[in-house]
Amino acid sequence: TGTALGVPGLQLKRKLRALWEVTCPASPADPEMVARALGSLSHEVGWRFLNSLRPAMVDFGEQQLEGVVDVARTVVDVQQALAGRVHTMPLSVVIAVEARDLGKVRIATLPHVNGSDVARFAKRAIADGTTVCTSDWRGYRILRRMGYSHAISPRDNPPRAMRLHHVSRHMRGWLW
Repeated sequence: TGTALGVPGLQLKRKLRALWEVTCPASPADPEMVARALGSLSHEVGWRFLNSLRPAMVDFGEQQLEGVVDVARTVVDVQQALAGRVHTMPLSVVIAVEARDLGKVRIATLPHVNGSDVARFAKRAIADGTTVCTSDWRGYRILRRMGYSHAISPRDNPPRAMRLHHVSRHMRGWLW
């Protein structure tokens, strides 16, 4: 059927264990861990299973984030094979998380780390009238001009930091 539970030849118990490994907050999912949960030693089995989860993911444009949304930029080191050698490259991303239990998440790459790229992301990912909480980086100032209620969160705001760190940590696991 193209979904993770539709993978033929796997017991439901193993499939559910693999889904738990993907969604468990203790550590980000990686293909080896998922393969082990499925009863395989093959890295490729883990990747196939993770890719089968993609249809279940929300389409970016389907539903914008609302209410109070935490936004942050981060840099992730991505390994890429070029000409037979592995190179590590920094990838700038922006993360937006609804500030509520089981809130939706949006992530996008930033071609350039500037206010206009953040503004394009916000326009696609965050509904008008939303309160956007960010750090005091000057690139976020454009959000107020776009009509968002912009709040600067103190650096020691534990709930905000935990939500963004949780998403960032899991995102890094998916990229490696």
